[in-house]
Amino acid sequence: MLNSTPIYQHQIWTTMSELAGRQALDELILTQLLDQHAQRAGWVVDEDNIQTELDALIATLNQSTPSESSARLIESVRERRGLGPARFNALLRRNAILRRMIVKSPEIPALVEQETQAAIERSTESVSDARIIQLRKRAMLVAQQTLMERKARELVSNAEVFIMDRSINWFGHLAGWATLYSIGVTLVLAAILDREVDPWSLAYVTLCAHAGYLLDRVKFRDQDLDPADLMAEPERHSYLRRQAWWIRWLMIMEWVAAIAVGAMISPLLAGLVIVGVAAGIGYAGWKPGKISRLKDLAGLKALLVSGAVTGLATFTVNRGELVVLVESPSMLWAISGIGLIVFGDAVLCDLDDESSDDAFRIDLVFGPTSAGLDRWAGVTEGAVYKHFGNKDDLIREAYTAIVEEMARDKQVLLKADLPFRHALKAWVKLTFEYFDGNRDAFTYVLLMPHQMAGKLGDIYNKQGDVFRLFLEQAQERGEAKGIDLGLAYALFTGVVLNIPRLINEGVLEGPALKYGDEIAEVVIGLLAV
Repeated sequence: MLNSTPIYQHQIWTTMSELAGRQALDELILTQLLDQHAQRAGWVVDEDNIQTELDALIATLNQSTPSESSARLIESVRERRGLGPARFNALLRRNAILRRMIVKSPEIPALVEQETQAAIERSTESVSDARIIQLRKRAMLVAQQTLMERKARELVSNAEVFIMDRSINWFGHLAGWATLYSIGVTLVLAAILDREVDPWSLAYVTLCAHAGYLLDRVKFRDQDLDPADLMAEPERHSYLRRQAWWIRWLMIMEWVAAIAVGAMISPLLAGLVIVGVAAGIGYAGWKPGKISRLKDLAGLKALLVSGAVTGLATFTVNRGELVVLVESPSMLWAISGIGLIVFGDAVLCDLDDESSDDAFRIDLVFGPTSAGLDRWAGVTEGAVYKHFGNKDDLIREAYTAIVEEMARDKQVLLKADLPFRHALKAWVKLTFEYFDGNRDAFTYVLLMPHQMAGKLGDIYNKQGDVFRLFLEQAQERGEAKGIDLGLAYALFTGVVLNIPRLINEGVLEGPALKYGDEIAEVVIGLLAV
């Protein structure tokens, strides 16, 4: 259901049969939203409207390649964008509705024109070469249709378009579900041990668990955010980075409140908060590096989570009086059983994150692949992942498509036949523009450790291949120094990619584009004659 209107199987099948994945679903949902908007407005989109859009498309294409036939032009567009008949007709239908919306909503073209001109000014400032300016302007003007669609989409849905209702995603990002899990463990253990849990005890568990999970996710500084989280949960990582300042204050206030509430129950519980904070810092207080965290050590991650959750529940339900466990050793069996269940849940939660953990050498109980867990559970990987190896495969597919687009833009830059110095400066600025506009995707593909090369495939090396060709051509023209291509690429990436890396670590302030001119001068000095 989408806004109380059903999406039927036959609608999904015609689109998904041509292109599986998020892009196709995104198109389907946008088409559905636009159709709903057209119905509410009383608009009828018929074959004449679609033919008008087709004629407009042909006319636009003829402006750039007037010698080609209409059929060849359309075939070229469909081939480049991978459009089969269903998706191509849906594209024309969306354009017809969008055109009607733009006519009825004059603020859309005004906003798009304003954004386009601002983008042109930003991308051509401090550029004197007329050919670069023309290349940039053409690229920006081509993007106007995309901006039109985006503005219309915002007008229709008044939010981003997603497959599922994501209004509750913030709850998960802020560790709401994980906290509820800890509360549930406490209540189950209390029932098994025949203990009563009063509101103050529940408040204590809630404050301790929530603050602990927040520490694991946001740390104390931006530069300590875990890069493995970006790979495993890019949407959550982006949300927490934007909201980090108030989340950290919330975390601190929860610890203070937990100490106060714990002191009301038992002095031991108040002290347990301080011990828990210290343990949390040792567990995941900084990003993986030269100094290993407890969660990075082989087999300890799930074990420590299990111990923390079970220990918090045990201390709370016994109100800090653990002498009762000595008097009733049978209770230890119940607590051990709960701990084993929590341990199993922690292992299963690691399943989706194993690719990112492996990339940053975070060792899980079953090692770097899911084969160990498959053997333990008695299932095959095919039964666990039917379409993708894990959700990291899905993320990788989406993000590499964005970086692939950047590589294509740079190939166009090579064909523009610009002087090497000017082209090099344009290359640097184009790189920074993509980072500023697609930060998560850029970081995921281009700033990952080298051991990710095998998982990312050709896209990992494509930027380097394009740059080497670029430099080799400049050397042949006598515009670049005769330096080894591999060394030149190492120097270039060391300077250019270090700016996005330092922005991610919080050492430099974004956007990256504001450093474009200075960095371009540095690399020109390194490579140009």
